[in-house]
Amino acid sequence: MKRTRAALPWLAAAAILAILFARVDREATLAALGAAKLGAYAPVAILFTAVWLALDAFVLRGVFARVGASLSFREMALARAATYPWMVVSFDLANVALVAGLRRSTGAAVSSLSAAMLAHYACDLVALATVASLGSLSAGGTVAILLRPILLGIAAVASGVLIAARLGVARFGRGKLAAAVAGFRARDLLRVVALRGLFYASFALFVWLTLPCFALEVPFLDVLARMPLVQSVAALPISPAGIGTAQAAMLALFAGFGPASSWLAYSLVYGLTLVLLRLPIGFAVWGRNALEVPRGA
Repeated sequence: MKRTRAALPWLAAAAILAILFARVDREATLAALGAAKLGAYAPVAILFTAVWLALDAFVLRGVFARVGASLSFREMALARAATYPWMVVSFDLANVALVAGLRRSTGAAVSSLSAAMLAHYACDLVALATVASLGSLSAGGTVAILLRPILLGIAAVASGVLIAARLGVARFGRGKLAAAVAGFRARDLLRVVALRGLFYASFALFVWLTLPCFALEVPFLDVLARMPLVQSVAALPISPAGIGTAQAAMLALFAGFGPASSWLAYSLVYGLTLVLLRLPIGFAVWGRNALEVPRGA
């Protein structure tokens, strides 16, 4: 039963990819992959992988410091990098692993660490919706127009809930979120939202910079309006590391900006980038931790 449950996400990924390859010209997709300028793509991907780790670690360090789990930037970067292999399975599992690792390294209470993670989640949702909303306001096309009220609504609701929880308004004042954000000053929460917004905007910048490697051209604001949605779909617990779901979302949201075969080729390389560059980093940290001699030994 456990093996079947563990295999389901991979089966879902395989099924989604099979559907995509059935709907998109396979030969044209392979031709697009063959013509891609991967030599130009790779250095940008490596640079942004380092930037994403740095941004993530910087934000998490500030969040967990509020609950007594104080680490240096380097220590937090290593702690986050150690969760990368788990991220291939599930983003939520990676965050559970992060909390467990911080519990061992700092001695902070699991309840406090979990509360900090919940506050981070709340700020993350506000940032994600806000970045997508700002992009949709200036982006062109039917998709952007249709998404605009939805994104603005999500951003408004998510922001309202976070503010209400922080102020202890009505029933929000007694919930888990209120307890989680109680130890954070308003400026701390705003800082997390702003930095997470920068994190998501950096993904849009990466995509915008690397699309020409696949002979694709999309205005930056259109990328900014869509990429947070691609990331949201990829984070759903449907398939490991968003394999299949990210590709489907990218094909749907960027329809009309170029051949579907080129988008499928790009989305496959984009998905592999997140896995193949992060896994070695994670395993390297695991190896480092295994070889590290405990103090006093």
